[in-house]
Amino acid sequence: MKRASKVISLIVLLGIIFLAGWWLLSGKFTTTIKTSAQKTTLIEASKSLGFAVPAPDYLPNNYEIKEIYVGVSSAYLLISDKEIEEKLVARTSKNGTNQEYEFKCSMKISISWHGGGIPGGIKIPGKHPKITPIQGITESYPIVSRLTYNTLWWHWRPKSDDPGMYSISITANKHVSMGELVKVAESMRLINVE
Repeated sequence: MKRASKVISLIVLLGIIFLAGWWLLSGKFTTTIKTSAQKTTLIEASKSLGFAVPAPDYLPNNYEIKEIYVGVSSAYLLISDKEIEEKLVARTSKNGTNQEYEFKCSMKISISWHGGGIPGGIKIPGKHPKITPIQGITESYPIVSRLTYNTLWWHWRPKSDDPGMYSISITANKHVSMGELVKVAESMRLINVE
C-alpha cells in the first residue's frame, strides 16, 4: 500500500513538473485588461485618447502587434509571434467580483499620457540596464523580473519644453531577452494620426 502511494505521488509530481515546464516554454504569459477597454487600431486609439500613442519600430523576429485596446486613459498593444488567446474571466476581490479579458500573449505594451507630468517620477525597484539614451527619457529603465516574464518601465517626455510625459511599460515572456526589451523600448516612436 505504501509503495502504491509513493508511485501515485511521484506520478502527480512529474505531471506538475511537466505542466510547469510546458507553461514556461510556451512563450506566453497571461495579462488582463478591463472589459471596458475597446479593441481598435493605433490611429483610432490616438484619436480616442486625445494623444498620439507611440509604437515600436522594432520587434523581435516574427513578432507583430496583433491587437490594440484602448481604456479610459491608456492604450494596450498586444504583441506575439503566435495567435493571442483570449477569454473572459471573473476576478473576486474585497471590492466584489469583476470581469476582465485575460490574454495569453508574448508581449504587452501599456501606454498612458500625463499632460502635467508626473511629479517625482517612477519609483519601481529592479535592475537598471545600461542603454542608449533616448531623447526625452526622464527615468532610467527599471526592469522587474518575475517567474514567467520581465517588465520594463519608463517615462518619456517627447518635448523638453513641455511637462507632459508618457508612462510606458513593456512586459514580455522570458523568451524575450532583456536586451531585446531594451531594443523595443529604444525604438518607440510617435505615429502620425492625421
